[in-house]
Amino acid sequence: MDPLYNLSFRNASGELASFEEVKNNLPYYQLQFPAEYNPAYKFEDAQYTNWSKVPLLGNATKWVVSVFIGKTAANTISIRSYLLNPKKILFYISFYLLGFSFISILNKRYFKIHLPVFKTKKRLAKNIAPAS
Repeated sequence: MDPLYNLSFRNASGELASFEEVKNNLPYYQLQFPAEYNPAYKFEDAQYTNWSKVPLLGNATKWVVSVFIGKTAANTISIRSYLLNPKKILFYISFYLLGFSFISILNKRYFKIHLPVFKTKKRLAKNIAPAS
Protein backbone atom coordinates (compact mmCIF):
# COMPACT_ATOMS: atom_id res chain seq x y z
CA MET A 1 0.00 0.00 0.00
CA ASP A 2 1.18 3.49 -0.76
CA PRO A 3 -0.36 6.00 1.67
CA LEU A 4 0.91 9.01 -0.28
CA TYR A 5 -1.33 8.15 -3.23
CA ASN A 6 -3.98 6.16 -1.33
CA LEU A 7 -2.97 3.25 -3.53
CA SER A 8 -3.19 -0.48 -2.93
CA PHE A 9 -2.01 -3.20 -5.28
CA ARG A 10 -4.02 -6.29 -6.25
CA ASN A 11 -2.47 -9.50 -7.48
CA ALA A 12 -3.86 -11.63 -10.33
CA SER A 13 -6.38 -13.32 -7.99
CA GLY A 14 -7.75 -9.93 -6.86
CA GLU A 15 -6.27 -10.08 -3.35
CA LEU A 16 -4.07 -7.39 -1.82
CA ALA A 17 -0.50 -7.98 -2.92
CA SER A 18 2.27 -8.28 -0.37
CA PHE A 19 5.32 -6.05 -0.49
CA GLU A 20 7.41 -8.97 -1.74
CA GLU A 21 4.98 -9.60 -4.62
CA VAL A 22 5.13 -5.97 -5.74
CA LYS A 23 8.91 -5.80 -5.35
CA ASN A 24 9.53 -9.01 -7.32
CA ASN A 25 7.03 -8.28 -10.13
CA LEU A 26 7.06 -4.48 -10.43
CA PRO A 27 6.27 -4.32 -14.19
CA TYR A 28 2.93 -6.07 -13.56
CA TYR A 29 2.00 -3.72 -10.73
CA GLN A 30 3.13 -0.57 -12.57
CA LEU A 31 0.00 -0.97 -14.69
CA GLN A 32 -1.98 -0.14 -11.53
CA PHE A 33 -0.16 3.16 -10.91
CA PRO A 34 -2.29 6.32 -11.32
CA ALA A 35 -1.26 8.77 -14.06
CA GLU A 36 0.23 11.26 -11.55
CA TYR A 37 2.36 8.62 -9.79
CA ASN A 38 6.01 9.61 -9.47
CA PRO A 39 8.11 7.02 -11.37
CA ALA A 40 11.13 7.84 -9.19
CA TYR A 41 9.52 5.92 -6.31
CA LYS A 42 10.97 2.46 -6.15
CA PHE A 43 9.76 -0.56 -4.22
CA GLU A 44 13.14 -1.65 -2.91
CA ASP A 45 12.36 -1.66 0.80
CA ALA A 46 9.33 -1.49 3.05
CA GLN A 47 9.16 1.17 5.74
CA TYR A 48 7.52 0.27 8.99
CA THR A 49 7.16 2.17 12.22
CA ASN A 50 10.45 2.79 14.02
CA TRP A 51 9.28 2.05 17.57
CA SER A 52 12.69 2.69 19.11
CA LYS A 53 12.99 6.27 17.82
CA VAL A 54 11.35 7.61 21.01
CA PRO A 55 12.47 4.94 23.50
CA LEU A 56 9.91 4.95 26.31
CA LEU A 57 6.91 6.33 24.43
CA GLY A 58 7.59 4.20 21.36
CA ASN A 59 7.81 0.95 23.28
CA ALA A 60 4.67 1.75 25.29
CA THR A 61 2.76 2.61 22.12
CA LYS A 62 3.95 -0.58 20.43
CA TRP A 63 2.73 -2.60 23.41
CA VAL A 64 -0.73 -0.97 23.27
CA VAL A 65 -0.95 -1.49 19.50
CA SER A 66 0.13 -5.14 19.84
CA VAL A 67 -2.63 -5.75 22.40
CA PHE A 68 -5.22 -4.75 19.80
CA ILE A 69 -3.74 -6.11 16.56
CA GLY A 70 -1.15 -8.67 17.69
CA LYS A 71 2.65 -8.63 17.89
CA THR A 72 3.27 -9.66 14.29
CA ALA A 73 1.01 -6.94 12.90
CA ALA A 74 2.51 -4.35 15.28
CA ASN A 75 5.97 -5.11 13.87
CA THR A 76 4.85 -4.45 10.29
CA ILE A 77 2.41 -1.55 10.70
CA SER A 78 3.25 1.90 9.41
CA ILE A 79 1.74 4.55 11.65
CA ARG A 80 3.01 7.39 9.48
CA SER A 81 0.06 7.08 7.10
CA TYR A 82 -2.29 7.66 10.03
CA LEU A 83 -0.31 10.71 11.16
CA LEU A 84 -0.49 12.39 7.75
CA ASN A 85 -4.17 13.20 8.30
CA PRO A 86 -4.55 15.75 11.15
CA LYS A 87 -8.36 15.57 11.07
CA LYS A 88 -8.20 11.84 11.69
CA ILE A 89 -5.82 12.39 14.61
CA LEU A 90 -8.16 14.97 16.17
CA PHE A 91 -11.10 12.62 15.68
CA TYR A 92 -9.37 9.73 17.47
CA ILE A 93 -8.12 11.92 20.31
CA SER A 94 -11.65 13.31 20.78
CA PHE A 95 -13.11 9.81 20.58
CA TYR A 96 -10.78 8.44 23.27
CA LEU A 97 -11.28 11.46 25.53
CA LEU A 98 -15.05 11.10 25.21
CA GLY A 99 -14.78 7.39 26.00
CA PHE A 100 -12.56 8.05 29.02
CA SER A 101 -14.98 10.72 30.26
CA PHE A 102 -17.94 8.39 29.80
CA ILE A 103 -16.20 5.61 31.74
CA SER A 104 -15.25 8.07 34.50
CA ILE A 105 -18.85 9.31 34.81
CA LEU A 106 -20.20 5.77 34.91
CA ASN A 107 -17.62 4.83 37.53
CA LYS A 108 -18.47 7.83 39.71
CA ARG A 109 -22.22 7.33 39.45
CA TYR A 110 -22.71 3.55 39.37
CA PHE A 111 -19.58 1.52 40.00
CA LYS A 112 -17.87 3.68 42.62
CA ILE A 113 -14.50 2.02 42.11
CA HIS A 114 -11.95 3.97 44.15
CA LEU A 115 -8.44 3.87 42.83
CA PRO A 116 -5.60 4.26 45.34
CA VAL A 117 -3.94 6.85 43.10
CA PHE A 118 -6.54 9.43 44.06
CA LYS A 119 -6.07 8.93 47.82
CA THR A 120 -2.41 9.97 48.00
CA LYS A 121 -3.13 13.46 49.43
CA LYS A 122 -5.16 12.02 52.32
CA ARG A 123 -2.46 9.45 53.08
CA LEU A 124 0.25 12.09 53.04
CA ALA A 125 -1.75 14.35 55.36
CA LYS A 126 -2.20 11.53 57.89
CA ASN A 127 1.49 10.58 57.84
CA ILE A 128 2.84 14.09 58.36
CA ALA A 129 3.31 14.79 62.05
CA PRO A 130 2.80 18.37 63.29
CA ALA A 131 5.99 20.27 64.00
CA SER A 132 6.83 20.63 67.72
